[in-house]
Amino acid sequence: MDSGLVLAWLYEHRLKLADPLGDVESVYADFDYPEEMSRFVRYMPSDDPDLRDHRLNQARIFGKWEQYLRQAQEQLSRR
Repeated sequence: MDSGLVLAWLYEHRLKLADPLGDVESVYADFDYPEEMSRFVRYMPSDDPDLRDHRLNQARIFGKWEQYLRQAQEQLSRR
């Protein structure tokens, strides 16, 4: 199975999951830590400044996850 499919499913159902970013961390490990996922794994270092608000920092991570999925979808549609 492709990590992108799993991530898309998780993102689609994120509001029903207890810890969707924890699930992302599991996928990250299960697929041997793909570099392209590191931007939206919450424990990975980021070049982005701390927004000093947990909710804002978390929203930024979700935005990066969504951006990853959009880019993956664009790549698939070009094939």
